[in-house]
Amino acid sequence: MIPEIPAHYLRILGLPDNPDSADIKRAYHQAARSNHPDLFPDSEHQKQELAMMRINEAYMALTALFYIRGQAESKPSSNSPPAAAPPSPEEKLPGPLKNPDYVYYKRGIENYRAGQRRFFDRKNAAGRPQHFVPDSQLLNLAISALRHFQKSYACFYQVVSEYPDSIWVRDSKFHLWRLEQYNRVYTRICRQLASRVAAKQEQQGDPGLAEPFTEG
Repeated sequence: MIPEIPAHYLRILGLPDNPDSADIKRAYHQAARSNHPDLFPDSEHQKQELAMMRINEAYMALTALFYIRGQAESKPSSNSPPAAAPPSPEEKLPGPLKNPDYVYYKRGIENYRAGQRRFFDRKNAAGRPQHFVPDSQLLNLAISALRHFQKSYACFYQVVSEYPDSIWVRDSKFHLWRLEQYNRVYTRICRQLASRVAAKQEQQGDPGLAEPFTEG
């Protein structure tokens, strides 16, 4: 069965209901240029960082979906990996809490560690730690890691912005910086992925994504 395109990813990139790979690539580059955190004042930097994480996730998820569709069309009997599930709604804190800053910080740490595990599981699964192999299974691992990083970033941002006197602010700022470095890696992955997909389709007319490429 060929999975449907999740509507929330189309909305993030401003795409119509039935885009092709060229539409997705064009929309990604436009969204990335318009929302890059470096283009915004410091007061908006962290909000735009989170927006850029969502844009990267949408592009990678749609690329994984097109890979699955290509596999299903060329090999109807094969067992294609499932499409990445849409992100769950933001978890709300039960209130009132005695130490909400700590709860946000703790959830930030939990999601940060979960994201790291999936990020490095993806590298280990590729068998070449310095490379990223963009098949659908590994893309889904990378997307899962990015979702955790988004949740982690949102929690640490909440600590820094809403509880400036908290003892957890300093470490939250450090983790925000670390997550921004991960997001830079994802942006490079997306750009190189777009180039690989375009080159492979031009050469073979095939949406398969089997070749590795470097992250650096």
